[in-house]
Amino acid sequence: MTTSSASIRASSDRIPTLAALSTKKFYESQKIATDSFRVKHLDLCSTFTKAILERKTHLFSENLSDGNYCIFTTGSDGRLEKLSDRESPVEVIVYSSDSSSEEVILKLQEFVRDRKDFFQDIESKNKNSKLCETSRKIIPTRGLHSRFLAGDKKEYENYLKELISQIKNMPIKEYNLFKKDFVRFSIRSLNKCNSNKLIDALDLTKGLIFFDGKNFRKKATKYSHLRSIQYKLDKAICDHIREKLSEKESFEFLTKMPANINDLIDYLSSNKLLDKISVAEKEILKKAYNLSLMYLHIAQNLYVAMNKSIEIKLEGSQLKELQDNFNTTYKILQKIQ
Repeated sequence: MTTSSASIRASSDRIPTLAALSTKKFYESQKIATDSFRVKHLDLCSTFTKAILERKTHLFSENLSDGNYCIFTTGSDGRLEKLSDRESPVEVIVYSSDSSSEEVILKLQEFVRDRKDFFQDIESKNKNSKLCETSRKIIPTRGLHSRFLAGDKKEYENYLKELISQIKNMPIKEYNLFKKDFVRFSIRSLNKCNSNKLIDALDLTKGLIFFDGKNFRKKATKYSHLRSIQYKLDKAICDHIREKLSEKESFEFLTKMPANINDLIDYLSSNKLLDKISVAEKEILKKAYNLSLMYLHIAQNLYVAMNKSIEIKLEGSQLKELQDNFNTTYKILQKIQ
């Protein structure tokens, strides 16, 4: 894996920041750094994200009064798979059964204003909200990977129960929109990457990974690979809730569900949700996800350190490994109903 040494020098010649020096050091011994990073990667993600969220929780507790509300997060924080709170800021969602959280939301908006480690938009939900809808899109899965931060834990339980109810009772037409807009779309994107028809963020033929935090289309392996696995598993979870479980069973199922994708694959397997794929294929899927997550994190941190869009070039065995992972992932995901 190579990158432009001139780019690294440009970011460190004038003011040799710790981030720039670390980036330079990384590329001086890429294989050693990458190999050690692979071994500890998931543990590092979990430790980093938990530490970040603990600090956020402490800040919320210090600055907000008690009330009939809960604050939680989702996405990479919910899955405990983050390694940059600047390029991947924390999403904040507030839920209150009786819509009594207006004062809390105003305080939160003031609190996160101009802070790069938080999304600036505070998402507000109540019992009458469409909990499976975000930005006018049907996406029930965000709540599945939510993580409690502060407030009343009973309200968070109320949120999960209402989410389950809405997933179970969602009209088939709306549920089909989720499958079309997210599940099938992400699988098509993966296939386009494999056939080199989608090269905005990743060019598997030339071995190039692109990342630009200001450009939605250039987010390394995030949308081209990671999303396809996430949404396919999420569909399996939603199908299970809609077709097999009672609301009480669904609540128990969700509250026991592990955060990271590797453990989630094992959990879904133990509950017979992934019987169409073999044990070996499940392990391949885990390794493929881990590899893409690693490259996303490398790209994110390079972007933060260099403060410019970046390009990573993979060569030889590293490129073949990523190509094989993308191809194999597509084949395995086709087997998951």
